Amino acid sequence: MPSSSPAGKSTILDWFKKNHSEIQSIIDIGPGMGTYFDLLNSFTEGKIDWACVEIWEPYIYRFKLYRKYKVIYNENIRNFIPDRAYDLVILGDVLEHMSKEDAIAAIEAVRKYAKFYIISLPLDAETNAPAGTGDKDWGNPYEIHRAHWSHEEFLYLPFADDFLVKHKEAGLGVYIGRSKVFDVDYFCKTPAKIYKLRVKFFRILWYSKKEIFSFFKKFIPAKIKKLIKKVIYLIYNPIIMENQNQIKINIGAGGEELLGFKTIDIDETAKPDIVCDIEKGLPLEDNSVDEIRCSHTLEHINNIIFVLKEFYRVCKNGAKITIVVPLMDASDMTHVRFFNEHTFRTLTEPIYWNKPNYFVGKYKEISRSFRELSTCREMILVLEVIK
Repeated sequence: MPSSSPAGKSTILDWFKKNHSEIQSIIDIGPGMGTYFDLLNSFTEGKIDWACVEIWEPYIYRFKLYRKYKVIYNENIRNFIPDRAYDLVILGDVLEHMSKEDAIAAIEAVRKYAKFYIISLPLDAETNAPAGTGDKDWGNPYEIHRAHWSHEEFLYLPFADDFLVKHKEAGLGVYIGRSKVFDVDYFCKTPAKIYKLRVKFFRILWYSKKEIFSFFKKFIPAKIKKLIKKVIYLIYNPIIMENQNQIKINIGAGGEELLGFKTIDIDETAKPDIVCDIEKGLPLEDNSVDEIRCSHTLEHINNIIFVLKEFYRVCKNGAKITIVVPLMDASDMTHVRFFNEHTFRTLTEPIYWNKPNYFVGKYKEISRSFRELSTCREMILVLEVIK
């Protein structure tokens, strides 16, 4: 969440009051709403040089971070490189959103350019938080918790000797360290780029559109709401009627509902239209399907050759298949295979169509695009069936 738990804040504040005379510069990593700025800035009389690293651009505008921080970096902490040393670096409720390996690497990097560092960490392993817990508030895809830490585990890390404060409270750990590898002359010729603000007013409106709409929706009379629904129906009904004879399936939907698509999933709790283990075959006739969408499913499949043959069997000539997969992603232990951008080339290169061990169908590539996720890159591949 963009805000953080009140647990541990008094411990941090007490330490800061005793040591703020040594601190002239602070970089706040993952500031969200700017909670730590609000907590600590009142005791500095405006003399501290504040900077922040925020991966989710909408927070910069929605919470007006530019009013609090002199320098803003819109950057992933895994890739962040500062141009100077800092007296204090704050990692407030950030490390749980990355793998443990990445979290340790981030702390090791911080220790080189920070005299002091503060870590606030939810102890999910002790509170029995379920796998993947974490809110996606404000549409932020980086909010999911990806690592479950315990207090004892954190104290066994190689840099634990740095810790001046080791405090556990209400399922949250607070660790304040003085780096033993701090380089007071730290300097980098190729630092991360400082974020440049763009048309602030309009970006604030754009990133706040859901809340603005929800606010005004309260004042819309019931009759107007009914009229709006009728207008929407009149706009979309011809499209629905035009496509009602087409068969479109969303495989591994996981509860996702797409207009005009029937859902297929092995998980009954997702309430799909068809409960099916696709590794045992698709309960559809040959040459009957007009479009298939399969998103973040194939990485969980053992017999992918059989499944892709099933896709080809049920599709009509000219049918569209959209495949979405993560690239080289080991962040989920239920993944049984990896993909790269070349994995599906045997589907579209004719040289493989006459080789029995490779053949799963003939396809023409329509488009290929990529998107950065919090743990990996995602590939969206659109194919056209050739029969």
